[in-house]
Amino acid sequence: MDKLFGKRKDVSQLEESKADVGVLLDKRGRPTHKHGRKADVGPVANPPTAAAPGVDRTKPTNGGSGGGVPPGGQPATMHLGKREATNALVDGFQDLSALLRGLDRRMEQQGQRTGDLNEKFTELPAMARAQVDFMSQVSRQLSDQKQRTGELLSKLTGLPALFEGIHKTLERQAATEERTEKNLTDFRQTMDRIHESIGTLAKGNQKAIKDTTESFERSSTRTTRAFEETQKQAYTSFEKTQSAQLGQLGQMIESSTRVNRWMIVTMVIVAFTLVALLATLVSR
Repeated sequence: MDKLFGKRKDVSQLEESKADVGVLLDKRGRPTHKHGRKADVGPVANPPTAAAPGVDRTKPTNGGSGGGVPPGGQPATMHLGKREATNALVDGFQDLSALLRGLDRRMEQQGQRTGDLNEKFTELPAMARAQVDFMSQVSRQLSDQKQRTGELLSKLTGLPALFEGIHKTLERQAATEERTEKNLTDFRQTMDRIHESIGTLAKGNQKAIKDTTESFERSSTRTTRAFEETQKQAYTSFEKTQSAQLGQLGQMIESSTRVNRWMIVTMVIVAFTLVALLATLVSR
């Protein structure tokens, strides 16, 4: 494109050079200056006749002064105008020759530029093909991007339903956790009550053992005192009293054994009750 613009510029410069020619010839052969203005060459006269050899036309002849110049000085004026016209014509031809040489050089440059421009034009199909390939790739990428955007939008449209399902699942899980926590609280309270019952039973057992021990101690004290008091009695009376004390001691031991058995049975029953309660809670 730069070559084409340069060619147009050269053509315009060529036209300006043609318009600015210094000297041109009119139809009558007179030199014409720039802008079509005729040169001032004076009045047109007939061409002078050739002088004979050895004869000086400027000298006066026949005894006259002025060398044959008529009055008014017209031959000298005509001679000077003709010389100026000749000089102007020569200058015009020189300018025209220079202009033609410039035109020749410009035509050569224009031909060279035209060749370069033709070489550039041969590269245009490849450039156009590359541009078409690039645009096709861009079009494919845009279509792929549009398809992916559509897939993404279709996936995003399902997100609200997914979030709602997750919210409902979390609500159900929270309700299940609340029920589990409530069951654990009930189980904890039941275990606390069981521990309290076991503590009460242990306290009762300890109190019973303590009472039995105190009673045994009191009985032993009474027996010892009675033994000390009756030591002086006969051996037979001592044996009877000792046998009675031993029988009473056996009864007390048997009573204590019965109490211990009852406590063990009670603890076993409580354990079975706890197991059944745990099974009931787990089944819920």
